[in-house]
Amino acid sequence: MNGAIDMYQRLRHRIHAAATGFSEAQLFAIPDGFRNNIAWNIGHLVVTQQLLHYPLSGLEMYIDDATVAQFRKGSSPQEWETRPSMVPIFDAIEEMPRRLGEDFERGRFTTFTEYKTSAGVVLRSFEDALHFNNFHEGIHLGVILSLAKIV
Repeated sequence: MNGAIDMYQRLRHRIHAAATGFSEAQLFAIPDGFRNNIAWNIGHLVVTQQLLHYPLSGLEMYIDDATVAQFRKGSSPQEWETRPSMVPIFDAIEEMPRRLGEDFERGRFTTFTEYKTSAGVVLRSFEDALHFNNFHEGIHLGVILSLAKIV
């Protein structure tokens, strides 16, 4: 399992590097043909990881409900009344992998509620959720890299 956590930590490092250095206008730009922007993709990764690992394991998330609402699956920055501050989101991109690793080492993930993803994948364990999350993060890294070429 440590290999999957290590992969998650490496993915997050790469995602942070790919999304760093953009102006606010670039982070929030929605190019033609896209529904979301770099900022939404970053926030969506934070929210999805938290939802997949913590509530399904009967644990409290490290993020608040307002963040979940802004970046959950199916949301769009076109719905935002105000732009979210990206400082806590970028902090979470780097901080959450460390916290997940610590929580795993402490043995906090002892139960899991089965969940069927929108991709049709049934997650039956924390380990399944970790592997699926890595797959999901890879998809969004690709989207971020595509957006980065356009903005």
